[in-house]
Amino acid sequence: MQYVRVVCVVLIGAVVSHALGSEVTSPQIPAGTAPLGFTVPANGILTILVLIGSVLIGARFPAGALLVPLLAGSAMQLGGVFIIDLPQWLLCLAYGALGCYVGLRFDRETFDFVVRRLPSMLLSALALIALCALSALFIAKLLGKDFLSVYLATSPGGLDSMAIIALDTQADVGLVLAMQTMRLFGVILVGPYLARQIIRLSR
Repeated sequence: MQYVRVVCVVLIGAVVSHALGSEVTSPQIPAGTAPLGFTVPANGILTILVLIGSVLIGARFPAGALLVPLLAGSAMQLGGVFIIDLPQWLLCLAYGALGCYVGLRFDRETFDFVVRRLPSMLLSALALIALCALSALFIAKLLGKDFLSVYLATSPGGLDSMAIIALDTQADVGLVLAMQTMRLFGVILVGPYLARQIIRLSR
């Protein structure tokens, strides 16, 4: 169900993002400028070094390889140490690795199971996406943000896939990552308790 949901979220998110992408205006940092005088190539090297170091540290913890680089990069950029500058070739490698990681986890047994129950899975995924889109309408008006950024921020897809779409469509990546990260922490903190209550009620 998670695979079907993610596929639906990514496909619908891509369509919505490209349909509304022209309405989004995000602040652009002039090329070659940085708070401490670093040039763009230096920013790229520092970004890669921080990325490698934080991944090695975060690999010891659950979801650490994703969360530690996110927190480290945010602290570095907000603290004015340097501007995060990811080379295009690195983004392409990351997108390819992510696609292979998801695609190669499908096996014949999983595929057969999904095919037999696909209608109900699609219906539940679409209902969840619709509810999140409705909440995005309310939150966009409440925060005064564009609908696309809030839609990606509230979309029930993975943090990584929503970040990719936000980058590609020039949405407010900071808002998307912040809300998706808070959702991730919320699921981690509240999920086990809710699961225990559902099990208790089902008995």
